[in-house]
Amino acid sequence: MIFRSYSSKHAARAARNAKIWEAGRATSAAPVFFAPIQIGDLGSTFADGGLRNNNPIQELKIEARQIWPDESTHPWGVFVSIGTGEQTPKDLEPGIKPLIEALFSIATDARMKVFEFVENNPELVKAGRLFRFNVPLGMDDIGMERWQEKAAIESATERYLTEDPAVKESLEQCITRLRERTLEEMQSSQDEDLRKRLEELKCTSVPSSIVSPEET
Repeated sequence: MIFRSYSSKHAARAARNAKIWEAGRATSAAPVFFAPIQIGDLGSTFADGGLRNNNPIQELKIEARQIWPDESTHPWGVFVSIGTGEQTPKDLEPGIKPLIEALFSIATDARMKVFEFVENNPELVKAGRLFRFNVPLGMDDIGMERWQEKAAIESATERYLTEDPAVKESLEQCITRLRERTLEEMQSSQDEDLRKRLEELKCTSVPSSIVSPEET
């Protein structure tokens, strides 16, 4: 299920009028941490999409193709995939071992989906329109229940983005491409507004009460 901030004929009824907080609450409804939430007049129930589709990058491409089927006239922008940090397996207590192993399997599958997407879309990589960022170190011991450790998450992310030259270069390229895309969209919007204005002026006749200075 996709919650959109724009109109789409593909949107399910239950997701069309969802509030922002409801969408956020639904996507955070991971087992053990938060219960599922009911949304809409039909009472449809939603839970964390990661249990079924933990990396929706392929769904993003499908959505883009549905909105802009002809990329020659409406080229897609930039694909940015952001991970939640690399995880490594650890010795676990028997009671929680199955759950943690399942979550680790989900995280591993998320990486594999990125690799598959890169392999299947070399044109996006070649054009510099696909970027992946994922903190490799410093996040292993921070589980979803440890929300109060935001400072540690921020610190690990800052080191990842600033200390690795390859990551810094990739981040700068991503920022540049996003800026370029924003400028292109702004220019396109301005051009369209100007075109509409000119069309309006062409269709506007001069009122009969207006005369030239020579006729006064």
